[in-house]
Parts: sequence; structure tokens; C-alpha cells
Amino acid sequence: MSGELSDRERRVLDEVEEALRRDRRLSRRVGRWRRRQRLRRMRPPWTVTYLPRARTLVLLNGVTVVLLAVGIGTGATGVVWAFSVVWPLALLAVLRRLCRWYRP
Repeated sequence: MSGELSDRERRVLDEVEEALRRDRRLSRRVGRWRRRQRLRRMRPPWTVTYLPRARTLVLLNGVTVVLLAVGIGTGATGVVWAFSVVWPLALLAVLRRLCRWYRP
């Protein structure tokens, strides 16, 4: 196959390209596809998109309350450290869920 197109082939190709340019529905679909591809390449890591489930929230907050009560009651160093590890995780999970619920 040669690199040059005949006049007839060039004319047919121009007509097809013009018809594709005028097709608005195709243009919208291609635009959406390109945006979707761009978003997939720019997707943040899972830690940014993580949204805790209700069970996770209940479990984390339950463990936090139990550790708080036991830590206050006994004053054991291990329990206080465990509370200090679990509490920020529970707080972060609740804030992520609340931000998602109130997002416009």
C-alpha cells in the first residue's frame, strides 16, 4: 500500500471526518471517555478515597469507649497507649464519613 491517497479516497475521508465532527452525541461520549481516562490516571491512593462503613465506625468507637473507660478506671499504661492509638483512627473515620454525607 502506498503512502499517498487518491483524490477520491481523500474526498471520502474528508466527508467521513466532517460527518464525525458534526456528530454531537459522539463528541460528548468521546469527551466523557477522555475525562474518565484522565481521572483514572490521576486517581489518588486508596487512603484518600477510603470511606469507612457503618460497622467499622461502630466497632472503632465501641473499642475507643471501652479503652477510655478501662484506662480511666485502671490507669494501666498499656490501655492508655492502646486508647491513644485507636482514638485518632476512630476520629478520622467519623470525620471522613461526615464530610462525605455533607458534601454538596
